[in-house]
Amino acid sequence: MNKIQDFFRKLESRFIFKPRTPNKALRAFEQGLLPIESFIYKACSITPLETEPVDIEEVERILGHEDNDLATNQMLVRILERLLKSKDKEIALFAAESLNVIENRYNQIIEENKDLLKKRERDPHIYRNLGNLYFELALLNKRRVTIRNFYLKEAFNYFRELSKYRNYFSMDDLEKSVYILLELGLTQQALSFLQNAPDHVKEDPLRVRILEAQIHFAGRDFLEVLRILSAISTAENSQYNEYTELLSYWQGR
Repeated sequence: MNKIQDFFRKLESRFIFKPRTPNKALRAFEQGLLPIESFIYKACSITPLETEPVDIEEVERILGHEDNDLATNQMLVRILERLLKSKDKEIALFAAESLNVIENRYNQIIEENKDLLKKRERDPHIYRNLGNLYFELALLNKRRVTIRNFYLKEAFNYFRELSKYRNYFSMDDLEKSVYILLELGLTQQALSFLQNAPDHVKEDPLRVRILEAQIHFAGRDFLEVLRILSAISTAENSQYNEYTELLSYWQGR
């Protein structure tokens, strides 16, 4: 314990150089350049990323994880897009390269799934995987509308293929499909897609009506939205409270 405490007390003076990531710290330890505590420090150190000024080392550390979830990638993209505007050319270059790293990871998994699809052409799970991957890419590129719309269209193509396997198509798949079409401004196609969804998907009438209301709200058919809202009974739907805030917004409260 004393050794570890001593390490933290003398942290600044003990570093001949400062490794930016846990992997670099581990390699430095293996080569005898740094004590093992340096790796422990880097591996366990957590700094709020979205504070100013941005901690570049912490961004690089988290970027080094290849299995980041969507929320983490969205946070990284927000930060990196800010860093792109930096007057420091090295930081701007780091941001551009890091954005490419994130996108390339998605593209690699997409290509792997496409290769699988060639071998297992009728596997609906692969269509869902591809739809979700393109959907996430669209969310990550929400500020670049042309690129975002391209990914949304690709995502919808795979969800549409998945919908042909009616027993595998789920309510979550339906909600994403409708969301995509609404984001692309295709309200009539969204309504048609909802109406033609498999019956088993529409077994949750509340979620279906909420989707219907979203479509009509996007199409500015507010009378139809109010009609749908009036048909929703709080007594019959235990899930109603989940949508209270959304419904209040639609009703102009």
